[in-house]
Amino acid sequence: SLWKEKLGWDEALPPNLVTAWKEITTNWTTAKITIPRKILTDISSKNVSSENDQINCHAKENPQMQPTRQLLLQPERFSSWQRLLRVVFYILLFMVKKSTKAKKHLGESKSALYEKTEMILFRQAQLQYPLTSALNKQLNLFSCTETNLWKSKGRVDKADLPTETITPVYLPRESHITSLYILHIHLTNNHCEINQTLTELRRRVWITKGRLATKRTLSKLYFHCKRYKARSFKLLEFPSHPAKRVNRPLYPFEKAGMDYTGPLPYKTDSNSTEKYWVLLLTYLNTRAIYLDIVVDMSAKMLLHILRRFFATTAHPRWIVCDNSKTFKAIVELIEKVIHVKDSQEISQKEMNHNAFLEG
Repeated sequence: SLWKEKLGWDEALPPNLVTAWKEITTNWTTAKITIPRKILTDISSKNVSSENDQINCHAKENPQMQPTRQLLLQPERFSSWQRLLRVVFYILLFMVKKSTKAKKHLGESKSALYEKTEMILFRQAQLQYPLTSALNKQLNLFSCTETNLWKSKGRVDKADLPTETITPVYLPRESHITSLYILHIHLTNNHCEINQTLTELRRRVWITKGRLATKRTLSKLYFHCKRYKARSFKLLEFPSHPAKRVNRPLYPFEKAGMDYTGPLPYKTDSNSTEKYWVLLLTYLNTRAIYLDIVVDMSAKMLLHILRRFFATTAHPRWIVCDNSKTFKAIVELIEKVIHVKDSQEISQKEMNHNAFLEG
C-alpha cells in the first residue's frame, strides 16, 4: 500500500493506512529494551593502567596493483588512420559543444581540434607501450611540456628545418596506431617505396627500427601494392605448329578456327539498347577470316551461321574451337548437317575442343 501511494519517507500516513498499521502492530510480540543516554563512573575507584604498545607496519608495493591508464578506444578495430582520426575528432567536437571548459582547453576551430586529435592518438600509442630507461637513453628523449609527449632530440637543432622535424614525436613500433600512421603516409604519397615512406615519416615522428617497422607494416597490413607488384602467370613455351597448320591445304578454309567476340551494344528501332556478338572463322593456313553477326549465343543461331558458311564459302574438314557450351552442343548436330550436304566429307571432319594445345 505504501508503494502504491508513492509516499515519501517524511510524509504523514493517510487515515486508512494509519488504521491498518495499528492493527498490525497490536499483534506483534516485541521485547522492550531501554538504552541509557549516558553512564557515569568513578574512575578513581577503578584500577586502570596504560601501556604504550608500538606496532611496526611494513608496506610493500605490488607492481601488479599499480594504477594503469586505459586507452580511450581500441585502435585494432580501425583499418585506416583517417577513420580513427575522424572518430576521435567527433568525440572532441561533441565535448567542445557541450562543455565550456573543453572549449577553452581544446579550442573552437576544427584545425585546432585536428591537431589535438593527432596529439591524443600519439599519446595513446606512447601510453600503450611505455618507455624503458635504456630506450630513453639511446634515443635522447625528453617530455614536451606543451603537448605532454615524448620527443626525440637529435643533432640537427641548428638546421633550418621545422620544429616538428628537429624534435620528432616518438612512436613505438609495436602499437597499431603507429601501423595505421605508416599506411596513411604511404597512401598520401602515392604508394611510394619503403625508403621514401620512411623519409616522409621522419618529418614528424621517430619510430624505433623505422625501416623494419615500415617494411613489415606494408607487407602484412596492406595488400594493394602487393597485388600490383605481383608477377603474372608464367606462360608455357609455345610448341611447334601442328602439321595441319603448316602443310598446304587442298582448298581454302579446309582447316579453320572458330570463336566468338563481343558482346557489342546496338540501338534498335524502338531506341532500346541490345547486344550482339560476332562469330569469327579464321583460316589456319593464311590470314583469311570470315565474320558473321549473331544476336545471341544459342546453338540454334550458331547452326544457322555454320550452314550459311558451308553454303557460301567452304566445308572445313577440321575446326578448332574452345570448350564453350554452345560449341559442345552442336557437335552432333553439325555432323548431321554435313551428312545431308555431302556424305563424303563426314569421315574427314573433326571437331577438337583442346584449342590451347591445338591452336
